[in-house]
Amino acid sequence: MQILEVTLRNSLHEVISLDIGTEDWFDGILDQQDLPTLDEIKTRLTDQKIPMSDGQLVANSNLGFWVSLFNRRYEGILWPQLLKAVLPHMPNGIRKRKNLSSRSNRIRRLRNRVFHYEPIWNRTNLGQRHEEILETIGWINPDMLEVVKLFDNSPEVYQSGVSLYEEKLSECLAAKEL
Repeated sequence: MQILEVTLRNSLHEVISLDIGTEDWFDGILDQQDLPTLDEIKTRLTDQKIPMSDGQLVANSNLGFWVSLFNRRYEGILWPQLLKAVLPHMPNGIRKRKNLSSRSNRIRRLRNRVFHYEPIWNRTNLGQRHEEILETIGWINPDMLEVVKLFDNSPEVYQSGVSLYEEKLSECLAAKEL
């Protein structure tokens, strides 16, 4: 998820910057709905005494911010003209803003569950979401997908099921009771 988030935001920022002609595109492109998010990021950077820069705005924007750029309100502003540049390896037949918005929001919802420490082990579509994450990374940057695959053990962990972890947890708790 982390690699997808970074890969997607970097691709979006790079492509939009090239299209607009400046890395400082945020205020000129963002819809009124998204401007408060940008203001929150700027306030957080100021409060933390982090120098304001386009790079800091990019790095401190969450996945929800970037996914919102695939919303319908950016049709004609960013999409469809920039889709191929943002996701150069996404198959032409499905390369549509609507498809990407749906997929990105499914991944964002899962990411939010994980990053807020909610259990996901019982989700029946976890394997499908994992595949969507990997596929999306590959659509943006196939080389990055190969790097992710070197370290990805999600299928093995998911396949082993919750019982393995319940057993390890029980052993740990039993050892603490001694």
